Amino acid sequence: MLDPFGNPIHNLTVNWQAASGTVNPASDRTDRNGLAQTRWTLGATAGTQTATARISVLGVQLSVTFSATATAPPQPVLGVRTQPSDSAIDGVPLARQPVVELLDDTGAPVAQAGVTVTASASGGATLGGTPSVSTDGQGRAAFTDLVLSGTTGQVTLSFAASGYTGVSATPLTLLSAAPSPGASSFTVGPTSVEVDSPVTVTVQVRNAGGLPVAGAGVTLSASGQANTITQPPPTDAAGVTTGTVSSTRAETKTISVLVAGQVVGSGQAVVVTPGPADAGETTAQVPAGHSGSPTTFVITARDRYANPLTSGGLAGSLTVVVAGLNLAAPAVQDQGDGTYTATYTPLLPSTDTVVITLGGVPIRGSPFTSAVD
Repeated sequence: MLDPFGNPIHNLTVNWQAASGTVNPASDRTDRNGLAQTRWTLGATAGTQTATARISVLGVQLSVTFSATATAPPQPVLGVRTQPSDSAIDGVPLARQPVVELLDDTGAPVAQAGVTVTASASGGATLGGTPSVSTDGQGRAAFTDLVLSGTTGQVTLSFAASGYTGVSATPLTLLSAAPSPGASSFTVGPTSVEVDSPVTVTVQVRNAGGLPVAGAGVTLSASGQANTITQPPPTDAAGVTTGTVSSTRAETKTISVLVAGQVVGSGQAVVVTPGPADAGETTAQVPAGHSGSPTTFVITARDRYANPLTSGGLAGSLTVVVAGLNLAAPAVQDQGDGTYTATYTPLLPSTDTVVITLGGVPIRGSPFTSAVD
C-alpha cells in the first residue's frame, strides 16, 4: 500500500479471498514496505481463476483482483510393451498377444497392481477373448487370448485404463481364414514314372496372407485315361497334405489341384512310361505271302497293360519260326522304337504256321498263319 505521495503504508490489514481454490493466510498486515502477501492454491478446475485483496482505509473500501490460469496436471499414460502380431487370421487367437504397461508422465514404469486395462478394436472387426486384464506387480497387463473376427483389412487395437491416457498398438492386418488358391502351391514327384507307379502330390495350402491353413480340403485331378487317384486328407496344422496319382496308360499327364473349388497355380506334367515287355500283350502283324516274294512280319512290343514300348533292345529275346512247306527261322531286326521285323521268302504255295515268342513265351495270337499263293 502506498499513500498519495508514494510512501509505503504499513500495518494495514489485508483480507484475501479466492474465487476458486484457497488462500493461506486469509488476512495479513502490510510490512514497512507496504507489502502484504498470502499463498494462493488454485482450484481443481482448469481455466482462469481469481483472488481478491480487500483493505479498509479511513472507512474507504479498496480492493484489487489477481488472476491466474490453471492447467490440468500431467496424467500418467499407458504404453504398449509388446505389440500384437502384424497379422491375424479371422477367428484365430493372435499369435503374439499384446502386453500393456503403466507409465508416469515422464515415461517411467509405474509398478502398480490391480489396474484394469481394457482392449478394443477399430476397423470393423469384433474383438473376442478376454478384453479386460488387471496389471501385475510390475504394472503390466498381459493379454492371453484376444481374437479378431469380422471384416478383413487393417485393424487397430486400443487400450484404456481409468486415470491413464490410453494408447493404440501398431495397426495389424486381419486376414480371412479361408484358403487362397493364389497363395497356395503344390509339387509333384517324380515327374517321370513307369505305369502303375505312384506320383506323390504335395500341396501347401495358405490363406491370403501366406499363412498355413489347417483342415482345408484339396482335390487332385489328372488328364488322360486309366488313372488311379488317391485323394489327400484335409491339410495338417502346417497346411500340408499329400495324395498320389498313378496310371496304367503310358502318356504325358497333367496333374491339377483344386483348393476351395479353384485351381492352384498351373498344371504340372508327369510322363508315364511303359513297363517291361509282356509276351501276353505283345502283338504282331503277319500278312499273307506270295511264292518267291519276301514276307515281312512286324512285331510291336507291349507291356502288361498293352502300352507299346517306345525303345528297342528285345531283338535277342524274340524268335520267329515258320513251319509248313516253307520252313524258316528269320532273324529279328530291331527298329529302335519298340517295333521289330522279321522277313522270309516262301517258295511254295502253302498255309504256313508262324510261331513268335518273347523270352520263350508265345506272344498274343501266336501261332499265326500266313497263306502263301
